[in-house]
Amino acid sequence: AAHPGLAALGLALPCWAPQRLVGRALGHDPGGVDAAVAHLGRSYAWATEFENVHSFWRYDEPPLTIGGRVYAGSEAYYHAQKPQPWDKALWDRRKRRVMETAVRAKLAADPGGLRELLLATGQHPLLSLKRDAVWGFDPVTARGENLLAEIWMQLRAELQLAESGSLAVADAADGGTE
Repeated sequence: AAHPGLAALGLALPCWAPQRLVGRALGHDPGGVDAAVAHLGRSYAWATEFENVHSFWRYDEPPLTIGGRVYAGSEAYYHAQKPQPWDKALWDRRKRRVMETAVRAKLAADPGGLRELLLATGQHPLLSLKRDAVWGFDPVTARGENLLAEIWMQLRAELQLAESGSLAVADAADGGTE
């Protein structure tokens, strides 16, 4: 962990850690987590590996190859897609699709670890608790679109559907017996 408070917890990735414990280690009060739970109506899950910027815990995001080009990671790809010259309206229409491409490439580049981690979240809502009202949920203002988590939940649903289809095919091949 890059932050002394997190290092003191003795946690190593990949792992699950209560958000309140992590928040306390970073010096935050539990109000942000409480607001997030109230916003969702239930508890949520999140893993730092799902983030695009890894400033608190170390996650070695693999390089991504997208469209024949190699990017250092999902965040590098995302920023490289911004229109030049800058056009906010155009970017606002594109940014979710660009991030989805980045997240799909990230999942493909680390299929074992991220796939297992994502599927382990089951049906829990995902939430990125950070000061970003677009990609996360801002614990200070208690608002946010949480778009990054929405993309991960979409991919999780696709993986779960594919897995259930594979199980149905395997069950049919077995003649429906256990």
